[in-house]
Amino acid sequence: MSFVQVNGADIHYEMTGETGPCLVLIHGSGGSAALWPEELLRLPGVRVAALDLPGHGRSGGRPSDRVEDYARVVAGVVESLGLSGVYLLGHSLGGAIALQLALSSPPWLSGVILVGSGARLRVFPAILEGLENDFAGSLDMMDRFLFSPGTDESIIRASRRSAETAGQKAVLADFTACDRFDVMERLGEISVPALVVSADNDALTPAKYGKFMADAIPDARFALLSGTGHMMALEKPKEVAALVSSFLSGG
Repeated sequence: MSFVQVNGADIHYEMTGETGPCLVLIHGSGGSAALWPEELLRLPGVRVAALDLPGHGRSGGRPSDRVEDYARVVAGVVESLGLSGVYLLGHSLGGAIALQLALSSPPWLSGVILVGSGARLRVFPAILEGLENDFAGSLDMMDRFLFSPGTDESIIRASRRSAETAGQKAVLADFTACDRFDVMERLGEISVPALVVSADNDALTPAKYGKFMADAIPDARFALLSGTGHMMALEKPKEVAALVSSFLSGG
């Protein structure tokens, strides 16, 4: 278990691999590094760092309702660890964080992988109200939106435990950060290569979100996964890992 201090908070991360390009995994709302599948955590020929955002998983600090704040923390982790040639893989909220960093063009960034995300992430007011007033009930509702029909119950339970561990304040802050995020008019400024991965059964960030990003980012490619929902890295880990591996190798 490893930590690095950023802005006075101990941020937890786990790193695997010793050589090759560096892939930094950024989880989504209410998530943690523990939710990433082994297929991504131990991608052959890649150094992988999976971190917990502040107030999530094993990290200290407080969650934020601003994507910009999370982006500064991720940058702080990367710079504290002295990483270079970094590819950011962000899921949902994590994708927004990766986009925010791509727009700031840090010298260590080589590319971004945006999984189940969007350049604008408006949240239904009913979801925000539910998270504030009926947290458990809202998580029940979210389970139906996050996964495609027939998903293994153990995967759904792991996702639910992560959100419950993060707690109401963190999950509400995360969804509020998503709701405030909008860089639709700035995608043309991104100068690093991008891989955009969407799913045909994603009810939270539909495939049209991903297609819009892929069309607007100058050097981007688009992949659509079939038979999976918003949590595609958990439902289709081998397929997502194969796409990421091909992108990192320039294929």
